[in-house]
Amino acid sequence: MEKKHPVIDKADLFKLGDWLVEPSSGTLRRKDEVVHLAPKVMELLLILVRNQGEVVFKEQLMNSVWPDTFVAETALTRSISELRHSLDDNSGKPIYIETIPKRGYRLLVPPEEVGETEARTWIKPVCWGAGTAIAVICLLLVAGYLWLGRSQASRP
Repeated sequence: MEKKHPVIDKADLFKLGDWLVEPSSGTLRRKDEVVHLAPKVMELLLILVRNQGEVVFKEQLMNSVWPDTFVAETALTRSISELRHSLDDNSGKPIYIETIPKRGYRLLVPPEEVGETEARTWIKPVCWGAGTAIAVICLLLVAGYLWLGRSQASRP
């Protein structure tokens, strides 16, 4: 049975080491880097977080992430590999996810709550950058429209 982790139960955002995890959007953020996780990979991460520090058996992970579906163990292995890659983790010297041979996996880093103010500082730079890019594109489109209008009006 999956235990509940208080950080996950209270908030949509939490920190995991250097990363801000936003389950609802399926993203990991670190400084100006944003990584999108596939839904099943995010689900896998959340199960590991809820059981942080404990071994989560392969069978439990497969039954939780792929309920009512038969999948080979390679689907789990591939998803763990994708999650490690996204977190910049290494199976040889794990920081986030430890493999327990023949048994399962364990999350090594405890999740931390993120206050509302702290969450804004993590997300604001990415949103600000996107907003600025959109504003610049709009200005260029308006300038191009005005320039075309002027060149059409000056023709005899």
